[in-house]
Amino acid sequence: MVLLEADRIGRGASGSSPGWITETPETGLVHSEAALGRRPAEHAWQAWRRAARDFQALLRRLGCGLEPRAEVSIAQSAEQVALVNRELQRRRAAGVAAQAVPARTLGAVCGFPAAAGLRTKGNALVDPYRTTLGLAAAAVRRGATIHERTPVTRTARARDAVVVT
Repeated sequence: MVLLEADRIGRGASGSSPGWITETPETGLVHSEAALGRRPAEHAWQAWRRAARDFQALLRRLGCGLEPRAEVSIAQSAEQVALVNRELQRRRAAGVAAQAVPARTLGAVCGFPAAAGLRTKGNALVDPYRTTLGLAAAAVRRGATIHERTPVTRTARARDAVVVT
């Protein structure tokens, strides 16, 4: 395996990303089900969850530093509260762990008053630069070669290879 990097490893988008690993997709399960159907949405959510857990386990093994974090989705309006309640019911029915956060405790959790909240655990925060370097070092240990400051201008498929210029 070969890794070509136009600049230096970790100095671009990878090393400056937010570093947030979440067990749940950005789109809620209720909306995912509306778009995909119940079973496909549940399968997609379970796959996302497994991928997040596997990635976190890999980063722990590599010693990249990982801080477990919970996530709280906040509802302010009556419509948002209803959606949070539906989301909580659907996640529980699908086997996705979620916890209601009562309005009386949300101020302490998020720093401002809110009508309802939905907490999910299993998320993590990483140092994206450290993680990028850790993944690159692991790839080298497994035989990869890294060529920094090697911009790629073109790729083409050959019979049994990829030609990179």
